[in-house]
Amino acid sequence: MRYARLALGLASVAFVGCGGAGRGGGSTVRDSAGVRIVENAEPSSIAPWRVPDEPALSLGAIEGDSVYEFTRITGALRFDDGRIVIADGSQELRFFDADGRFLHESGGAGEGPGEFQRISHFTRLLHDSLLAFEMFQMRASILDQNGTFGRTFRIEQPTGSFRLMPVGQFADGGFLVTAGAFAVGQMEAPARVEREPQSVYKYGPTGDQVVELGSYPGREVAVSRALRGNGFNQGYREFGRLTTFLASGDHFMVADNASYEIQVYTVAGALESIFRRRSDPVPITGGDIEALRAPRLSNQGEAGRRALEGYFSDLPDPPETMPHFGSQLHVDRTGNLWVIEYERPTESRHRRWTVFDTQGRWLTTFRLPDGFDLMDVGQDWVLGRVRDEFDVEYIQLYELIKEK
Repeated sequence: MRYARLALGLASVAFVGCGGAGRGGGSTVRDSAGVRIVENAEPSSIAPWRVPDEPALSLGAIEGDSVYEFTRITGALRFDDGRIVIADGSQELRFFDADGRFLHESGGAGEGPGEFQRISHFTRLLHDSLLAFEMFQMRASILDQNGTFGRTFRIEQPTGSFRLMPVGQFADGGFLVTAGAFAVGQMEAPARVEREPQSVYKYGPTGDQVVELGSYPGREVAVSRALRGNGFNQGYREFGRLTTFLASGDHFMVADNASYEIQVYTVAGALESIFRRRSDPVPITGGDIEALRAPRLSNQGEAGRRALEGYFSDLPDPPETMPHFGSQLHVDRTGNLWVIEYERPTESRHRRWTVFDTQGRWLTTFRLPDGFDLMDVGQDWVLGRVRDEFDVEYIQLYELIKEK
């Protein structure tokens, strides 16, 4: 498989895309101090993309053959020949043919080469090789497309960094790695919001040659009084802002959902392009806050419920508006960038995605099936996980229809 690279040449002011100025929409492109900025007012696709009502393939079972029983799926990928590999919570990589028949498995729980203690990140690399990363061991394992173990290396943490996570691979084989941003300075002053910087690094193909590419706003953290005792608590802010990162070809993307803007940088860390999309602020209501907290309250007894309600009352106020998009990015086989939209808590099973082409033009926004967690996307298909009413996990493949 060949990875598409983002085409990010500079351009003067112009209207581009199918939805031009004549329809009151489309995209404008301008140059600002050498940075290409794409402003999107409306999707350029006249007819939206869609998927059929039923999947083309569904893998999973409540009972029966154990190879079709999945728990805590970390990732699922589809190869060009139609085969599917699933990283299961059993620490096995299970391979299926294009018709869903089980082929073989690799990996398994253990500490030896090709074994895993806890896969936290599973993705495709160049030439259809596979990466299984164990965050607690800081160990990366590289396997071929049949699951045969190739090599392993550990990611060394730069001074002052923590919770490293590879989030993509560059065309030269190096890795884009983010460092966690969950460090709170002073704990004696409760009821506040902090957003620590989050560093991004480029590692060489074997985990060496570390280069810091930049520092960006991390995830918003709320500091408040502890649920129990006299201490303080730190946790992700309700409806808080965060930044998502992704590598593609010779570039990496930084998406801070405080506004609808995706920044595109060269592998050397220079800002090259900015993709923007019109996005009106969505106010957060009392009902939204109640819906977000309801699942936690429903699992408590009377005393626990009162304590949790007191904890909620001590939290810093949530933002006035929703984030502009969610926390997932994908690049498909043709180089299109997929950005998940942010949904209200009452619509949390809904999955809407906005797609930009390689030039940063807004192609379409469309909905995938309720509860469908996208894990891989091709030119004419999407692959993801769903859960039924019994919390049983399935991997499903849908045809992606792009109407003309």
